[in-house]
Amino acid sequence: MDTERPRAGSGRCVIPECGKRIDPAYLMCAAHWRAVPNAIQRRVYLALNRYSNCPGSQAALDNLRAKQREAVESITGATAVHEAHA
Repeated sequence: MDTERPRAGSGRCVIPECGKRIDPAYLMCAAHWRAVPNAIQRRVYLALNRYSNCPGSQAALDNLRAKQREAVESITGATAVHEAHA
């Protein structure tokens, strides 16, 4: 894995220690996603659904990015340094 952290949509798990190849539609590999608490998973799905229904909305995109960071932070235990994108 290279030194740059993977980003959402890059085809790599965004968890820094992982970097497994994944479908670019996903945020992280299945093993890491299963470790995200269910309540946070639901918030990510809701934010993604809202963004999908109004893709031009900056507020919806910002909310989705915030929920993606929350999911990453639930795994890493630290504030995510990189910015996830839709």
